[in-house]
Amino acid sequence: MGRSVWVIVAAAGESLRAPGEVPKQFRRLGDSTVIETVVDRFARMREVAGIVVALPPSGITPLSGLTLRDIEAPARGIVPVVCVAGGSTRQESVRKALEAVPPGAEWVAVHDAARPFFSDELFLRVLEASYAHGAAVPGLPPADTIKQVERSQSRTVSGGFSEKETRVQTTLDRSILVAVQTPQVFRKDILVSAHLRAVEEGFSGTDDSQLVERLGVEVAVVDGEPENIKLTYPADFERTGIKSEKGVVCTSPAYGDEVTVTGLGFDAHPFKEGRPCVLGGVAIPHSKGLSGHSDADVLTHAVMDALLGAMGAGDIGRWFPETPENKDARSVDLLRSMWKRLCAGGEATIVHLDTVIVAQSPRVAPYIGSMRETLAVALEIAPEQVSIKATTTERMGFTGREEGIAAFCSATVKRSLRPPPY
Repeated sequence: MGRSVWVIVAAAGESLRAPGEVPKQFRRLGDSTVIETVVDRFARMREVAGIVVALPPSGITPLSGLTLRDIEAPARGIVPVVCVAGGSTRQESVRKALEAVPPGAEWVAVHDAARPFFSDELFLRVLEASYAHGAAVPGLPPADTIKQVERSQSRTVSGGFSEKETRVQTTLDRSILVAVQTPQVFRKDILVSAHLRAVEEGFSGTDDSQLVERLGVEVAVVDGEPENIKLTYPADFERTGIKSEKGVVCTSPAYGDEVTVTGLGFDAHPFKEGRPCVLGGVAIPHSKGLSGHSDADVLTHAVMDALLGAMGAGDIGRWFPETPENKDARSVDLLRSMWKRLCAGGEATIVHLDTVIVAQSPRVAPYIGSMRETLAVALEIAPEQVSIKATTTERMGFTGREEGIAAFCSATVKRSLRPPPY
């Protein structure tokens, strides 16, 4: 689908239902913060062309320790990030952010900064539905019985206290109800028109799809995710293991623990005349090189894929799409950049890499030492942590026919158990 969508992250709220010295979007989430996690994950999605973050009009709370640079940093070098001052309401904040979306953008996604646990798959489901209908949202059927109530005026009860009396009016049919989440995706012209009409009529809605509905546009609903919770009340932070503004980590079996994980990587490229043959960042003498958008270094690509797998962070194509800036790129430079972002804050360390090069030709054994050194330098580990073996397929298959080279990698990594950083 290419990079076709601009994302608006609504992050201007004051966290009135989750009070504290630091608004919820700026609180710690593992080694990062809620807002950094959301921006980082959108930035790594191949479909995202840019991100606009609507921040509180008063700016970022100094107690959070964050700066604008911190919020933009996760996406630096991948997609542009624009931070704007939001408004007094979520609706006003989204409208202000819309003004910062480039004129040529056709699709806009709107996401709550307080929902850091959404998946790529959810975003893609909503995006596909929006392409078909012009507007789409994720939703979940309510698990509880939903009742419509009537609240009367305050009355005096025993002890002299006052309370509002609440009575059931009717029980709603939950089979036709959904609890709507974000990200929500709209054709940009539809969303702009919806906000303009709301301003003209003085209408205030609870989400952007409500404004779009008022235009008579059909809004498609796709399956949401139970894990895609909105951090709203103090108990939500406790359940997810988010650190408080004082830095105390709430216990949780789901996030925060250090675990040892493995990832599996594989890559293969055909030979091509007139290209250098590069493996593990080292030029190998051969009559042909490997064909690919970058330098087609299959060994380094297998290492990248294995590390991404261990971190639960997608694949190489999502991180480094076939864009002009990646044309003929040196893969070990991409590896270095990728790993620095993956382990930012020291959240992950490489224990060992075990790789296999499958090639009938060229003969790579004399260069294994140099390849180990080059990969180790890129990852800032010891060469002893990198194992490289070479084998053939005894003339069988495409490598046996000397049509190309393949490589495998198994990566063992120690990391904190937290949502995938993409």
